[in-house]
Amino acid sequence: MASKIIRESIGSVDWRRRMILISFAFLVVNLTYWQNLLTGNAQQRFGITNVTASFSDKGVKPNEKIEVRFNGDILPGGYAVVLNDTDLTAMFERDDDRLTYLPVLFPLPIGENKLRVYSIENGNTWRLVRELDLKVADLNYGSPEATRTKVDFTPSISINFKGERNINFFPESAKPQRPAFIDTAGQASFQIKVTNAGWSIGGQFDLAGSSRQNEALRFGELGDRAPSVDLSSYRIEAAKGRFKAELGHISFGSQRHLINGFSSRGLGLTIPIGKQNEVTFSAMNGTSIVGFDNFAGLSRSSHQILGITFAREFIKERPGGLRLEVTAMRGSLLPLDNFNQRTVNDAERSYGGSFRIQFKDKQERIRFEGGYTSSRFTNRADALLSQGVQLTQVRAVTRGARFLELSFNIIKDKKLFDERKLGLSGTFRHEEIEPLFRSVAASSQADHQQNQFEIAANFGDISFNWGHLRSNDNLENILSILRTLNRRHYASFAFSPGTMFDPKKPIKYLPRISYTYERVHQFGDRLPIGGQFNSLSQVPDQENVVHSLNAELPITDKIRFAYRFNQAFQDNRQPGRERADLGSNVNYFNVSISHFKDVQIGFDLSRESQRNLETGRVDQQWRIGSNISIMNLVVKNVSFNTNISSTIAGDITNITDSRNIEYDAQLSYRFGIGKKKYRKFETQLFVRYSNRYGSRIDRLFVIRDINRFQGFNAGLTFNIL
Repeated sequence: MASKIIRESIGSVDWRRRMILISFAFLVVNLTYWQNLLTGNAQQRFGITNVTASFSDKGVKPNEKIEVRFNGDILPGGYAVVLNDTDLTAMFERDDDRLTYLPVLFPLPIGENKLRVYSIENGNTWRLVRELDLKVADLNYGSPEATRTKVDFTPSISINFKGERNINFFPESAKPQRPAFIDTAGQASFQIKVTNAGWSIGGQFDLAGSSRQNEALRFGELGDRAPSVDLSSYRIEAAKGRFKAELGHISFGSQRHLINGFSSRGLGLTIPIGKQNEVTFSAMNGTSIVGFDNFAGLSRSSHQILGITFAREFIKERPGGLRLEVTAMRGSLLPLDNFNQRTVNDAERSYGGSFRIQFKDKQERIRFEGGYTSSRFTNRADALLSQGVQLTQVRAVTRGARFLELSFNIIKDKKLFDERKLGLSGTFRHEEIEPLFRSVAASSQADHQQNQFEIAANFGDISFNWGHLRSNDNLENILSILRTLNRRHYASFAFSPGTMFDPKKPIKYLPRISYTYERVHQFGDRLPIGGQFNSLSQVPDQENVVHSLNAELPITDKIRFAYRFNQAFQDNRQPGRERADLGSNVNYFNVSISHFKDVQIGFDLSRESQRNLETGRVDQQWRIGSNISIMNLVVKNVSFNTNISSTIAGDITNITDSRNIEYDAQLSYRFGIGKKKYRKFETQLFVRYSNRYGSRIDRLFVIRDINRFQGFNAGLTFNIL
């Protein structure tokens, strides 16, 4: 009985096990069926019969491009690509029937990964289309060469001791403040660069110092409080591929009228988006600064330039073939000086946008560049300027500016005979800037229109250029404002007779000749109504004509002769000023000789005359000079340089006369120790002697002046590299 019960119990257990196994198998079959059904429905609904990948049968490198290809249209309702738990949809670039991703900034995770492609239905429902295995091999990144961190440190220190001793001067009023002194100045630069796994992080810091207070870097800004040693510039940069982040003295902008090469201290960031797009951002101080104060350049929000640029290359195989740049800029300036230039005398603010298009064909026969800028500018209220007085409020205005440049190579490098190439090209430029246009980050002349056309031709050593420019202001044609017109014609021609017949066998003793012609006519088109213009004699009308001729003749390989001639004529045409014309002629001769080793000798002679047709006065000037340079004098690295010149000037009626004699001589010695990095030591010692004499006589006003000066100065410079 007991055995029967046991057998029945065992059978019951087997039956239960069978039921569990059958149920589990049924569940697996159903899940597989519904998964395939859903995936198949998605693929059928969107016309996808297959989803493949470039990495399906191989491993990829951490920085290798991956592709997901669709046999049919890419999911029109929307798609998503997820790597493990990270959504990378925005990083994939869509191109016809494929999605591509290039891991430039962040490498793919090493090891086994899952890449899932989803379809997005009804804007919110995600359905799995395909799950792909992505194996990232530790190939390059795991090798010792790739993972090795490379550090490059380059210091440079320069110390300069300079002294001067003035031994003779006349008159006493010409006595310098410091007849004798010894000063010390120095510069230091430290560069460091660290590279690893494609990343590059580096920086450069430049310091400048002086023992004399008024030569301190920020003396103009801080006066006696300026530190003797200060930070002149610095730059810290991190980059990988096209990605770049930088802090310090940077430059931003390529929009001609909005922000163009603006340089200051600040922050810059360039982020590539695929192969064809990139975004560049910058935030900079409104003026150029030095020193350790305001280290990042972003401490004053009301004195900043902010800019962002989006750039796209439409032809990825040919960068520059068709490029679009769109820039937005916001700038605010306080009446603060540059550290070395006092120009900002008013509080200003502007913001605007600009775009620029560049195009060139494959052969670069046609080149086009054009852009448009819209800027809103205002002068903010400034208590320092108003001084409590009620002033008319300056209104903010929005104005535009445009430009274009079109070049066409009609004939490009066409060989005719003797391997000589013929070229012919034309260029047209147009620019128009509306009245009251202003951007705080670019310099441009408002209320101005200009058109220019040029033709350039060349055949072997023969070249020819011709151009015409027309410009005018007062675009609104306001009758009370003078409207000024400008017309400019110019041409140049250059050729070498010695190579005209056979370039391979040039004829000696024949010079290379070049000629330039320029004519500029500036005039007002009418007498303004009002505006305190009383007669046509107040309306400018002037024409200037300039002829220039240059000739260079190599007599031998070591003796060269040069001649230069310049003639200019200024023709005043406004009524009442017809005789107020000026003319000038300049003749210049030069001979250079390098016949002896380490010795160069030069002689020059010039004559200049100026004629005033209104007064009949003619002034003339003669100058003669010579210079000698000797290298390796007596011993190696010792050089000697000397030059002397004499100038005589006066008018032909002998009312005024002047004479100047100048002599300089310098002896220098340079030597260095070491050739390896961090062990280079260079020094230079020089002694210089100067002698000056000048006299001036004016017989009309009975004036006679004499000036004399003699002095020595010396310097010692140490460079540690």
